[in-house]
Amino acid sequence: HYSIVIPVSDLPNFTYTGVLQPQSTGVGVYASVSRPRITLRRNNGPDAASGAMVQVNRLGNPLFNEVLVSLADKDNYNRTSPTSDARLFAKYAQNPEVAVLINAVYGTSFQTTNRADLVAVFIPDVIRVNTTTGPTTIPGDAAFNRLSFIGGDTIANGSGAQIPAGWPNGRRFGDDAVDIALTAVASGPTFSTITKVGDNVDANDTVYNRTFPYAATPNSGTENSKDPGMMINVGF
Repeated sequence: HYSIVIPVSDLPNFTYTGVLQPQSTGVGVYASVSRPRITLRRNNGPDAASGAMVQVNRLGNPLFNEVLVSLADKDNYNRTSPTSDARLFAKYAQNPEVAVLINAVYGTSFQTTNRADLVAVFIPDVIRVNTTTGPTTIPGDAAFNRLSFIGGDTIANGSGAQIPAGWPNGRRFGDDAVDIALTAVASGPTFSTITKVGDNVDANDTVYNRTFPYAATPNSGTENSKDPGMMINVGF
């Protein structure tokens, strides 16, 4: 495992307004994957790659491309950068199809248009991290809640205002991003009434570590303790 320690004073902070947050100062983070434009695959030798690097995937917030962006635009999203999001993809946050589908299946009446709250979370599609707070709670702390601000898990920013301690203010191990996002779709844009919606998976199957690298210890390979007496043999 590797980590990078960067002094907050060295970060290029920007000003933004997030869901249920006052104007905040922080950074935006996303990741992308690129590969050479041409890959030659040989039957009797190693593959050869050439040409300029081409972006084929990117990821910022959980669920934006996977759930909100339409199938027709998913590849386009993966080829572009967050600087294009307001022009190309804001409509998917503004008018979330997932709200339309939930209403159709369950007979609810969640707001399906003019969702400025979702635009504030997803456009541009970067993980926003407020850089004026102190250390936040992590799984195992008494105050930690998997639903972040929806579960009352907040933290004071540099001005003393309470903001989400977890996603969409950064993203911690243990943040139930699916339930937070679906509950936000159901409860916004005003959040005057919180309607909790989720996938009935409320916890990781193993306990998260409280020290670096924080991720839970991975399960073993072919012989798993969850399957006592069972062994898988692989032959070549």
